[in-house]
This record gives sequence, C-alpha cells and structure tokens, in this order.
Amino acid sequence: MGLISDEKGNNVILTDIEGTEDNYGDMDFKVAGTTEGITALQMDTKLKGISLEIVEKALNQAREARLFILDTMNQTINSSRPEVSRYAPRMYKITIDPDKIGSVIGTGGKTIRSIVDETKTTIDIDNEGTVLIGSPDEEAARKAIKIIE
Repeated sequence: MGLISDEKGNNVILTDIEGTEDNYGDMDFKVAGTTEGITALQMDTKLKGISLEIVEKALNQAREARLFILDTMNQTINSSRPEVSRYAPRMYKITIDPDKIGSVIGTGGKTIRSIVDETKTTIDIDNEGTVLIGSPDEEAARKAIKIIE
C-alpha cells in the first residue's frame, strides 16, 4: 500500500506500489495475511504522522487486495502439495544430550566445521542440546543429522 498526498491535504491510497511510488510517495505500508486476517504489518512514512482515517482506509484496501490475490491463487492451486520437493531447502531441529555437545563441536570447532563442510549445511547448537540444521536439500540434512547423532 502507498500514499500520495499534496500540500492541500488531498491524498490517494495506492494498492500495488512500485519503485517510483515508493520513492516519491509519502507512505509505504506492507500488509500480509491470510483469509482469516492480518499476520504482519510494516510501515515507512515520510510524514510526521498518518491519520487513523488513512490507516483504516489503507487496511480495508489491503484486505480487499489480499483476499482477491488469495482467491486467485486458490483457483490455481487449491491445496498444498502432499510432499515438499527433496531439493527444497530444509530446516531441521533435533535434540542431543547436552553432554555430547563438546564432541559434536570438537576441539576449536574442528568437528562441527568438518560436518558443515562435508554436508554443505549450517549447524547451530545451544547449551541445552538443541541443534538447528539448515540444509540446501533433504539428503544433505539427513547426512548431517546422522553424523551428529
């Protein structure tokens, strides 16, 4: 959403702004959500303030646009895929015994760096033994998990 206003106080709320409107406009207002409602908001403004009336109008326009887009998407793809592609990036969370953390990390981080290099994953371990593994695909993630466990 965007806002263009003049010195007389006249304004227009734009629904689908592009770079020019964003650059020269007075407001950039991103509204994300589902059919159930708003899930996230983010606003940049060049004005000292935005009236409640403008915010309300922008939210109503955003709702109409969001529902239109979601309906169009639903007509094309009316359900989720049963499985994620094996080539899709993955994020896994496993838990290990906190006593095993040192052996997974290794002296000076040598072991964990070796796992990361070998599997092309990212690995974060916290003090409670929670391990987060980011992977470019399922195969690499499973390989890292197997080595860690």
